[in-house]
Amino acid sequence: MLNQYNPQRYQLRHDGRKVGTIPVGSIVYPQDDWLNPVCRNPWIVEAWLNRNIGAATKTGEFYVDRCCVGGHLAQCRSLRDGRIKLIADHHLLNAIDSGLEMMV
Repeated sequence: MLNQYNPQRYQLRHDGRKVGTIPVGSIVYPQDDWLNPVCRNPWIVEAWLNRNIGAATKTGEFYVDRCCVGGHLAQCRSLRDGRIKLIADHHLLNAIDSGLEMMV
């Protein structure tokens, strides 16, 4: 199973790698209104995106952006209508902690 590596929130594996708590393929119900949760539109986590650091290094006259591991944005697809959007890991964790995860 694919995982998020070197995230801010992690579990330590036996080999010392830091692995995120939400694997790719998880199906969750992120909410806009947490007071009245609705399980109408499930989203599946498709990928974890790397972080970009703007102007990380200077090469000659120009500053260059760099990618680094441990991003907190997940690319998610709606299983209801096929839309794709980026969802932050804390929204996914809130949904899982609230019991709004589909167990397959």
